[in-house]
Amino acid sequence: MKKIAFVISHIPDPRINKRITIAKQVGEVSLIYWNRQVIDIWNLQHKDINNIEIIEKANYGYPLKRLFATFKVFIKVYKYLKKIKPQTIYVGNLDMLCMVVFYKRRSGSDINIIYEIADLPKLIGNGTRKVVGRILLATMMRVEKICYQEIDTLVVTSEKFYDVYYKKFIEKGKLLFVPNMPNREFFKNYKRKTEGDFVIGFIGAVRYKKQMKMLITAAKETDISVFFAGSILEEEIGEECGDKIKFYGKYDYNTEIAKMYSMVDCVYAVYDATLFNVRVALPNKLYESIYCGIPIIVAKNTYLSELVNKWGVGVAVDCQNVSELIVALSCLKDKGLFYNNLVNNCNKRKEYINDQLYSDKLRKCFEI
Repeated sequence: MKKIAFVISHIPDPRINKRITIAKQVGEVSLIYWNRQVIDIWNLQHKDINNIEIIEKANYGYPLKRLFATFKVFIKVYKYLKKIKPQTIYVGNLDMLCMVVFYKRRSGSDINIIYEIADLPKLIGNGTRKVVGRILLATMMRVEKICYQEIDTLVVTSEKFYDVYYKKFIEKGKLLFVPNMPNREFFKNYKRKTEGDFVIGFIGAVRYKKQMKMLITAAKETDISVFFAGSILEEEIGEECGDKIKFYGKYDYNTEIAKMYSMVDCVYAVYDATLFNVRVALPNKLYESIYCGIPIIVAKNTYLSELVNKWGVGVAVDCQNVSELIVALSCLKDKGLFYNNLVNNCNKRKEYINDQLYSDKLRKCFEI
């Protein structure tokens, strides 16, 4: 049986769990993941595979502050890969890719490497005036150029990632676009919310504190309810909890995601659009909201807003303008003609939310 290894720098999230499900159809799967001992909203899902946890406390957002920890993880990953001897390795994040490429070159094996980009590194696109930042970016690009020579397939969740950056390093023939669409099986028990107060929900890893507080301010102004599902930032904005603002906390994606969407009338996905990654990424909320027939509010000047406006499935607002958000919520809260037009457009696009189509393409990459 074919041996497949996943090498990632975090506890698997729903996206990676979907990839593991596909890989299990092809061969014997091992998962090597780095537990940095930071707050994580996900639980380990696949208990029937060879799960290898590397516990090494490290900084999450700044690579330079975790160099020593990365080196220790590097040694352990190499040791485990030597023991597993996989024919295919699915890897996420550049630091883990460096480890995998080192192992491939040292082993001399013809290993099939699949590398997934779910978010662009912070150094890309935002620019930096600091000399250290420019040196880091130049160094990262040199490392990438070397590592990408060994990649067989580059998986992206937004085609814009390739257009704005990765086309410099990788030929388009190696590109595979796999949008972060939901598994329909997880939504089989979904029931549309039809009564009660108007509720806007943020479902997922609760980040972007400024935009979350903007939502709370706008919701209070328009007298609507807010529902947060996720644990990150809970301490920072949890003090706002009350009759109109509720935190569900940590949840199990596979068994509870349908329930989460059954509790809201509108999805909030306004992220900080001053960040380059936010301007080009496509979150899973886009596809989940369309599949559930729920309008979505997103940030202006993003690729996400381009699609939302083109498909007519939601509203775009300035990510730093609470007045625009108040206007948007005021237009949506009565569930009148404007709201129902967005719902109808979601329903028209629902047939395009076909996760199986992309899963089949990815399975073929595992079969190589």
